[in-house]
Amino acid sequence: MARESKDSIRDKILQAAEKRFWHFGIKKTTIDDIAADAKIGKGTVYLHFESKEEVALAIITQYKEKVLVDQEAVAIDTTLPVLERIKRVLSLPVAVAHERCRQSPVVVEIILAVKPQLSVRIRELFVREVMLITGLIEEANLSGDMHVDNPAEAARVIKTATLNYLPTGTACGMIDDPVCEISRLVELVFHGLK
Repeated sequence: MARESKDSIRDKILQAAEKRFWHFGIKKTTIDDIAADAKIGKGTVYLHFESKEEVALAIITQYKEKVLVDQEAVAIDTTLPVLERIKRVLSLPVAVAHERCRQSPVVVEIILAVKPQLSVRIRELFVREVMLITGLIEEANLSGDMHVDNPAEAARVIKTATLNYLPTGTACGMIDDPVCEISRLVELVFHGLK
């Protein structure tokens, strides 16, 4: 019988953990549960991850990577005006996160359990997203649709502002439609207060 690769075993762990986390939450899930669902030994889980929080961080990172791929596809869709692409790139992670939370309310619990480590874990993905938005703003500058002096700074500021609309953000409980609110934010930022 062929041995499974490390990546294959890691994927089995992540798939088993994701199903269990989304159904029972992180607090009620143990490494033993994850190992049993993945049909591997508990020690094998520990060969790949130090804790269930590390498993959760890996799942969230994978999720963010998939969303970033979708954002990149939107960014290069030149059938859409550049301002619309910026709105969609900024709205996509928020819309997907809210949908995920509607499907499983324990998602917020999982995110809050790993929040202190999360920003460090996904920093590189945040930087890539800001660079993507910067490129769109530069494209809008070249086409004359915008006149932003510092596209990188504008991209970072507006991306940071949209984090507040995620299900764990403070503004989230105060607004009815976060995606619509992001669209308004983009309009305000790029058209200014006149």
